[in-house]
Parts: sequence; C-alpha cells; structure tokens
Amino acid sequence: MCLHRYATHRTKHVRHPAVGELVLHCETLTFPDDPDQLLNLLTPEPDSASAQSLRLLGSLSARPVPETVRRSG
Repeated sequence: MCLHRYATHRTKHVRHPAVGELVLHCETLTFPDDPDQLLNLLTPEPDSASAQSLRLLGSLSARPVPETVRRSG
C-alpha cells in the first residue's frame, strides 16, 4: 500500500517551553483502508535552529548512563 499519494504538506510553528520556537515540516498521511486514521510526520530542516533545538530537547530528557556501563563500554 503506497501512502504517499495521500500526503499533504505544510509548515508548523510550535513553541516549546524549554527550547522555544520550532519550525517543522509536517506531512500528513492517510490510509486508504481507514481514512479517519492519520499519521503526522514532523521534521526540522537539517542543520537549522529547529534541528539544534530538538537535539537539545532530546539531551534534556536523556537519562544519564550508569557509571558501570561507561567504564565497560
């Protein structure tokens, strides 16, 4: 089943309390067998301020690596 012919594209602006404004490309896919079900893909432009902010956001929520794992790796 090819979903790409059902896609719609737009740009979304999102304000996150920890990292601020994010500009994301949004692609919405629908499923032919269930048109009420949608899949939204949100991605930043590579090497953009939004991509950097998303990396920062990921690092803020990352759990620290236990000391025993750091020594053995």
